[in-house]
Amino acid sequence: LPISWFLWGPIQGTSRFDCSAAAMAKQELGEVSTIFAAGFPPDATHRELDNLVRFLPGFVNSKVSFGKGITVFALFDCPELAQAAIDVLNNQVYDRSAPGEPMRVVMAKSNMRSAEPTRPGPPPVVQFSPPAGKGGFAPGKGAYGGGSYGPGGGFNGGHTAPRGQPPPPREPYPTRLREQAPAAAGYPPPGVGGPPMKRPRHQEDPSTVDTVASVGAADAGFDEDALHGFFAQIPGFVAFKGNPRMGGGFAKFLTPQMAQQAINAAVQEGIPADIARSSMSS
Repeated sequence: LPISWFLWGPIQGTSRFDCSAAAMAKQELGEVSTIFAAGFPPDATHRELDNLVRFLPGFVNSKVSFGKGITVFALFDCPELAQAAIDVLNNQVYDRSAPGEPMRVVMAKSNMRSAEPTRPGPPPVVQFSPPAGKGGFAPGKGAYGGGSYGPGGGFNGGHTAPRGQPPPPREPYPTRLREQAPAAAGYPPPGVGGPPMKRPRHQEDPSTVDTVASVGAADAGFDEDALHGFFAQIPGFVAFKGNPRMGGGFAKFLTPQMAQQAINAAVQEGIPADIARSSMSS
């Protein structure tokens, strides 16, 4: 028998295929059938969290996030089955062998957009640089621990370069535009006579920024209307500006302290939020 049979024994007559027509119509009209879960230990894996919800009746898809805290969004066939999942998981301990904070499971602010199964991100790439003299390139030496380029393009003390290949330049590469090779005849040098170069954007001191940036909120199940409604209820809210390219938007507050309080409240609700690079103009 599947594990869901044991989890859902007390719930009689409830399965993925018996959502009422009225319940399915509610979902089509935009009623939320997505749950939000938090309170997981830091060593929880993507596979464990996906399996935690995928055997529950009515499960459609899940999204696991490893941002500032581990969170899970799970989409169900209808709101009734989503509420039944909340009743099963809420306030339960995730790991019996190391009991800690109980899971906190509530209804999400809006539905997940993607019905495609999510995949964990790629593992971090670890770069390895062999020590000098034990293979690889070392300062002043050639490939594989010894040798250098000699006159005529040859390679002394190790492997040889292909015939006719010039040695590498001895002078450092130019770091400024005006140190590059002169422009071709009839063309001005870089930066002269053309459009003005962009001035670099200077990041403000984070302690003086009064604006919250929410990047990737759409992927977490929060659209611009949901973000606006959430931040608008926090004290000190001034204005909200959506940004579809970043999948979220910016929320301005009266003071940097109020903006930080808004970040803390958003993270508790599973909304990606951080202090913006600069304050949004009124």
